[in-house]
Amino acid sequence: MVRNSFTILILLVFVFTSCRNDSDEFIPTETILNKEEGNIDLFFEEIAKPLETFTVQVSETDTSHTATGTAIIIPANSLIMQDGSPAEGTISMEVAEYEQKGDIIKLDKSMVENQHMFEPDIAIYINLKTTDGEPLSMAPSTAIRFHFPNIGLSEDASLFFSETTDTDWASADDILIEAKGAGIAFEVEQAGWYTYAFTVAPPTNENFAGNISVKLTDNYQPENTVVYLVLKEYQSIIKMSFDDGINQFSTGFLNNVPAFSPIEIFAVSNRTPTTYFQGSVVDSIEEEEDNFQMDLSERSIQDIKHLIDFL
Repeated sequence: MVRNSFTILILLVFVFTSCRNDSDEFIPTETILNKEEGNIDLFFEEIAKPLETFTVQVSETDTSHTATGTAIIIPANSLIMQDGSPAEGTISMEVAEYEQKGDIIKLDKSMVENQHMFEPDIAIYINLKTTDGEPLSMAPSTAIRFHFPNIGLSEDASLFFSETTDTDWASADDILIEAKGAGIAFEVEQAGWYTYAFTVAPPTNENFAGNISVKLTDNYQPENTVVYLVLKEYQSIIKMSFDDGINQFSTGFLNNVPAFSPIEIFAVSNRTPTTYFQGSVVDSIEEEEDNFQMDLSERSIQDIKHLIDFL
């Protein structure tokens, strides 16, 4: 009996050792975590820029001013409910303005239209709803009027529109932008996101079309990680997308990449609801299809917010 037990023990050790050796040979080299434990939406909830909220009397023309001095004019009796009936009483208007590079990350949108990077002079969000939260629209032949007193009119700037944070920017060149004092004014027929922006225009000999990518060297969940390309000499930020084919984050093809331009690639990864990792690469774009590598380190959400505000 002792001999049989000893033999069984030897066999178990042999099997265990064999299985372990086989496992070692097939340990994947990717640094991607497949468990969906994080939630990057929590990150954006934490860093969201506070909305300015105004109460508007529907029956009267309303002029509201944001903290930066922007005037928003809503004509009297110009709002309608989802079923087309006139809105009544008082309604709520939510507004947020995005001016700094860190603000654009809080907005979580790429400053790209038709494969061209642009740099916003201002980006603004407006939302109209009843006090019960029902979305409102502008009635036909009416418009919201914006007046930005601190932004000058330029022939090189264009207006872009996006209905939600998840939709791409589209040209809004059909909207007339006029000078008003030292500022600009324009009218729009729907709520959403608007930006008055310049196309990134590096010198001809320093401009190329191509792609920029970065490989993260630490464990991360692609679906709960965000990576941004920050152009240091331009007011532009590009949200990079995860490329399954190469296991890297990429800008995709861009037509106006500024070669030799200083950049920062900024990443945030949420592994658990309370655990954040962040990484940065400060470098310059040297050539087409430039590729970078980045390490991630655990940081508090407060530290990450501070870094974003000083990009």
